[in-house]
Amino acid sequence: EASRMTPVNHMIALTDFSPAAQNAIDRGFRLAKITAARYTLVHALEQNFPVPLKDLLGTQAAAVQKKIAEETQGSLLKIAQAGHERHGVDALVKLLAEDAATEVPPFLASAQADLVLLGAQGAGMVQRLFVGSTALRLIRQADRPMLVVRQPATADYANVLMTIDFSVAAKKSIELTRLLAPKAKLILLHVFETPFEGKMQLAGVTDETINHYRKTAGEAAVKQLHQFATAAGLSPSDYLGLVHYGDPRRIILEEAQKQRADLIVMGKHQGKTAEAFLLGSVTQRVLDQSETDLLIVCDQGGSPGSPLTP
Repeated sequence: EASRMTPVNHMIALTDFSPAAQNAIDRGFRLAKITAARYTLVHALEQNFPVPLKDLLGTQAAAVQKKIAEETQGSLLKIAQAGHERHGVDALVKLLAEDAATEVPPFLASAQADLVLLGAQGAGMVQRLFVGSTALRLIRQADRPMLVVRQPATADYANVLMTIDFSVAAKKSIELTRLLAPKAKLILLHVFETPFEGKMQLAGVTDETINHYRKTAGEAAVKQLHQFATAAGLSPSDYLGLVHYGDPRRIILEEAQKQRADLIVMGKHQGKTAEAFLLGSVTQRVLDQSETDLLIVCDQGGSPGSPLTP
């Protein structure tokens, strides 16, 4: 089925020349080799000098900006050359003149990026992404897959935990993951909650009835998970299916650790309202607290198929 999947034609890594960004670049070289995708390294120069600095530099400002651009271009080319020597993959380089928040989104659209990589450090990444709040904004507004790289890319992905909510984004996630990590063990995780359970307790419904309700919902979820995997082109030997009841924010983090996942994959549901561009609480929690690489796949207008809405 891999041949029928939408290929990854162009990958872009955003860099600010930090160690975290270098991890993302290294991961990109590995993935570009696997997918045979074009690969571009991008840096936003942000050369809007503050007024006091412009006044100080005077007529030299343009020359200084040109020198900075030349030096930065040289640094990018060195990184690209090092990646080529190590992985045998060519990478293009691109400098954006203005700030990342302004220039990156339209560039990603015009470049038709199929995957965007950026780096993050340790836990608490909301404050320490690529360029802090800028990267978080890029992730929130993304209409294309974003791979947040947290760990050094010392090997190909081997254990991938995928959150499955039976949505369009979840199906796209499976397809993309099989292209990026064709040899990895796939762990499909569905977390369910039972609606009205609290109200049933208030109404005096017995624990036995509620437990039966929860058990029935779990059995239905297991059946639906396997049907969904089959529809996505997976055979039973391709994946491990897990269904849990409870808080998805906690369970996803626990299972990622238990399964020794080196990549977590989640869907992001995008609607037409401004609020829909914000990350849901599930994705935000994983984004903030996990130290595992995180791939976020947007459904571009799809809707979730269960109570779990990353």
